[in-house]
Amino acid sequence: MNQKGFASIIWVLIIVVLAGVIGYFALVKKSPPVSTNNSPITSAPTKIVPPNKILKVSIGLISKQFSPDFYPKVSADGSKIVFWKSGRENVEEKGLWVMNADGTGIKQLIKDDVVGNNFEWSPIVDTHYNERYVFYIARKEISNQTKFPKTTYVLKVVNQDGDYTKELTTNDEDVAFPRWISITDIAYIDRNQNNQLKIIDIGGRRPARQGNEIALVYGEYRNNALDQGVIKSVTFNGIVKQLTPDNENGAFPVLSPDGKKVAYISFWSGPQKIIVMNIDGSNKVQVGSGDNPSWSFDSSRIAYNLAKEDQYNVAASDIYVVNASGSGNKKVETEIEKGPALNPRWFPDGKHIVLDYSDKGVGTIEIVPVE
Repeated sequence: MNQKGFASIIWVLIIVVLAGVIGYFALVKKSPPVSTNNSPITSAPTKIVPPNKILKVSIGLISKQFSPDFYPKVSADGSKIVFWKSGRENVEEKGLWVMNADGTGIKQLIKDDVVGNNFEWSPIVDTHYNERYVFYIARKEISNQTKFPKTTYVLKVVNQDGDYTKELTTNDEDVAFPRWISITDIAYIDRNQNNQLKIIDIGGRRPARQGNEIALVYGEYRNNALDQGVIKSVTFNGIVKQLTPDNENGAFPVLSPDGKKVAYISFWSGPQKIIVMNIDGSNKVQVGSGDNPSWSFDSSRIAYNLAKEDQYNVAASDIYVVNASGSGNKKVETEIEKGPALNPRWFPDGKHIVLDYSDKGVGTIEIVPVE
């Protein structure tokens, strides 16, 4: 073989190796990570990106009789905001959207029948990979032998770029109260299996998990009525404990990030109240009257909105922040004059809140500072 031919073979081998390396890293990047039960979920992110300006983004037109209900939520490092659009005005916009925390890079992640507020960022911390995911519950119609299709609720996941999506649960399941329990694993309740606790990871695998630690909290509602509910907890071993009495009418439980407390709505005796209790059901404290309680990332404070409604829509609403103990309840100055402030969620820096509101029929997402 002459020198020229040998050189050609060498170049071909180099190209093949480079192509293989590139292909491998591309595959690794878009493949979901392997489930690990040892991944931390409560540690603070290594680097938190604080807002570099106060954000105000007009997302689009909405019906004046409705609140926007974008439910904006911030990633664990503060760099991204994911939100929901109902598609009420434009069906092509239905689904989840994402943008950078400075309001740039708005894009649709998925077009799907997402069920309202039921989506959440993965608790990314300092890990060997940097891919963020969002799980969400979607409404799904299933054809059967009857005249009308059966409706169920399935758990799905999408990554921050929208190029990895997966339906995780089966059509026989009815998903409720999902919660990240690691950077890859999600616990949820299957309503079709007598509220059985189940665990799945973002690749669709079923990791085993045991222990006396509380996996999640959930609500059971008599006659499917939210004002006739009780709050329960369940451990990884499947041990269920009722945390609220039958007559308290508790709903919408939210477990604190450190897993030690629960915030929920009580419909007992008058206007709905926001109650905080320990994870064992003890030491109940009313911290406010309102809706949409949101825990700060360090589990020390709660943000919520107090709304006034007329016959058709939310006429006014203010945001409040309160310590988990019930002290220090304070109104947040939002400078919103033309629309009610709703659906507050914390930034991981603990100094800002993102919320949504309607300004003459234009849905807006805004970041406001908190003292």
